[in-house]
Amino acid sequence: MTWLQPMSIAAIAVILTGLGYIIWRRSNVLIIIGVVTVAVFIIQFASIFIGEGDNPSLDPVATELGFDTSHFLNGQDLYTIFTYMFVHANLMHLLFNIFGLFFIGMMFEQKAGPTRTAILYIVSGMLACLLCVAIERGRPVIYVGASAAIFGLLAGAARTFPDAQVRAFFILPPMPLWVVAAAFIFLEFVWMITGSSGFCYAPAGMENIGHLGHIGGALFGALLAPWVMALDLDDKVVPSESGRKRVRTDMKVLERIAITGEQKELLEKIRKEDEPDIIRAWTEHLLEKARCPDCGRRLRPDTEKHTIKCKCGLKFKY
Repeated sequence: MTWLQPMSIAAIAVILTGLGYIIWRRSNVLIIIGVVTVAVFIIQFASIFIGEGDNPSLDPVATELGFDTSHFLNGQDLYTIFTYMFVHANLMHLLFNIFGLFFIGMMFEQKAGPTRTAILYIVSGMLACLLCVAIERGRPVIYVGASAAIFGLLAGAARTFPDAQVRAFFILPPMPLWVVAAAFIFLEFVWMITGSSGFCYAPAGMENIGHLGHIGGALFGALLAPWVMALDLDDKVVPSESGRKRVRTDMKVLERIAITGEQKELLEKIRKEDEPDIIRAWTEHLLEKARCPDCGRRLRPDTEKHTIKCKCGLKFKY
């Protein structure tokens, strides 16, 4: 049995403290993850500075907490399927991932809620590792970084809120989220196939980019998103518009709520109907199994007042 270096133990303590705080607070999940990730990187830097490990030129925290596919197949260091997401190869790697975490993640957390965001982030990142294990077939490769989990959020958000308008890198004109997600995933496929920057992170220096992990995270994020959104959670959703109650026109809200084929058919009937009582009847039928488009909670209409209210602040009349 190989004992972990003190700095690696300190990094694990920081990660577990952050996880416990997320479970307790159930709000501002991505801010907490970002703070924990930066704190772990500081520990990584300190471990190199004090010369921990057999080779002072290498980062012992990244080596011990990174996900090693060959170790995993041998039943060793199983905890790294979780800890690798908080470890980074260098400062540029960290900055890019923090940027991606907040660029995509904050929008998803506001709409889906912090608990759903945390579940999608962590599970996508872990399943991406299992895909790498299956494809790498025991070849000694170390994965580090939050990229796979971030791609899980990107693909999950694109599937759940495909028409949400975003500015890629804050300089391009607004475009649908699904376009941005498709572009990034396409580039990952091209880079992986052409071998322009490697298949995964190499143990020596970890200088290569893990395109396979990115694609795996996106794959599982897209697959898991409907399940995550269907979870009946009493989540604390970050309110938009400075916390003010949002009152929206009926049809605009109904267009966002109608996501299944049956609901879209009912929406078309509502559009074509002129009789108020029939419109309300169709609307109540549409809302029977509907969920809030902002937070994913089950909507419960007040059939006497003909109103819908959600804890996240969504409110409208029908």
